[in-house]
Amino acid sequence: MIDYNKLKENIDTTVAEEIANNNILGCSALVYQYGEKIFEGYYGNVSCDSIFRMASMTKPVTALSILLEMQHGHLDIDDNLSKFIPGFKNKYVGKIVNGELISAKPATQEIKLRHLLTHTSGLLSADLIADMQPIPPEHSVTLESYANYCAKNILLSDSPFERALYSGIAGFDVLARVVEITSGMSFDEYVRENICQPLDMPDTTFVPSDAQWKRIAPLHDKVNGENVVRHIGKATFENVPLTRFAGSCALVSTLNDYSHFAQMLLNNGNYNGVQLIRSKYIELMKTPHVPDTVAGIGPGETWGLGVRVIKDDQYLTKGTFGWSGAYGTHFFVDPTNKLCAVYLKNSYYNGGSGADTARYFERDVMTAVR
Repeated sequence: MIDYNKLKENIDTTVAEEIANNNILGCSALVYQYGEKIFEGYYGNVSCDSIFRMASMTKPVTALSILLEMQHGHLDIDDNLSKFIPGFKNKYVGKIVNGELISAKPATQEIKLRHLLTHTSGLLSADLIADMQPIPPEHSVTLESYANYCAKNILLSDSPFERALYSGIAGFDVLARVVEITSGMSFDEYVRENICQPLDMPDTTFVPSDAQWKRIAPLHDKVNGENVVRHIGKATFENVPLTRFAGSCALVSTLNDYSHFAQMLLNNGNYNGVQLIRSKYIELMKTPHVPDTVAGIGPGETWGLGVRVIKDDQYLTKGTFGWSGAYGTHFFVDPTNKLCAVYLKNSYYNGGSGADTARYFERDVMTAVR
């Protein structure tokens, strides 16, 4: 069981130090264990009404959408991507020669949905080959135009399943397009009707209302040790148009909303007595899918479907799963200790799974477990 007093002391102390050092303007945190809310806290410039840009914490929602479509019999994660978007059938791997990107060789196999879900597709992964292939703005307007451009024009960094390398945008935007194709619904409509409404997540959306925009937490930055607020306009993720319901990065949400999603994952697909998805699909999500033999997989963690899965960690229990966002959001689900925890901030720096705040939160929660 979690020691509440220890947990509160841990989080209060850490957050006070972070605010005092201008590392954050504010944050919120929530922890559930054995179906009970153990802790909920709001600090600095945020409140229970604050809405956060979730960035890559959108990816687990997209992964769940794919699994829902699998439950409905509309797809399988081992389907070739070209089954849904034919242009992906004959992809080539790129190579940089004398500073220029060229088509080097045919990929050794087709991209499968599983590869996209586990960052092993080679599609616009986090390397120079991806950086040299920006998507023209006119092809970024919708998921359809974006996915079709990737299918026809993008060279892969590696053949599928040769290397695990984070596909920050393309992999999960293409998966969102697959959901549109198999369901016949726009991705924002699909997420709203099949996930947000059953899980009571009214403030989770790709397109905030005017009232919701007024509740968006400011994006904090730190310049020369001083606090600065970054303005990116009415965008849920920088440079991503609202018309493209980016399954990689574009949701906004609140602490309570996203905690409902985390509780559902912890409870094997069940939330508040409603079985959103069969437990075998949650098991599939949190199962490691990329072995150590694949380049890019380290000793501490690997990929499930849309989530990282812990193998060995100083604080987190083996089998813990979850993910983070570039603006500093973070969550994890610990099946062993029957707990889930969500931490939300919005910062222009120090984000993602390697953020100090994410690591501090993991430490503060897990050192309070008796």
